[in-house]
Amino acid sequence: MAQNVKFDEDTLKTYGEKISKHCEDIQGIITSYQKTLSDILSTAIMQGDTAKSLAEFKTHVDTLNNLISPIGKQCEGLTKHYLKDVDSADEYLY
Repeated sequence: MAQNVKFDEDTLKTYGEKISKHCEDIQGIITSYQKTLSDILSTAIMQGDTAKSLAEFKTHVDTLNNLISPIGKQCEGLTKHYLKDVDSADEYLY
C-alpha cells in the first residue's frame, strides 16, 4: 500500500475538466461530420457504389453519435469522486 502519496489536486481536477471539454469538442466535430456526410449523400453522390459505400460509412459514424461526450463527463466525474475519496481518507488518517 502506498504511503505519503503526494499529488496536486488542482492539476488533477483541471485534467478531468480538460478531458470532458475535449470530448465535447470531438463530439461537435462528429456531429458536423455526420451532417456533411448526409449533405453529400442527399445532394452530390446519391447513386452507385460510392453512394452505397458512403452510406455504410455514415452508418458507422452514426454509432459514435452521443458516445464521446458522456465518456468525457464520466472521466470528469470519476476524477472529482476520486478527489473526494482522497480528502475523506486524509480526514480519517490525519
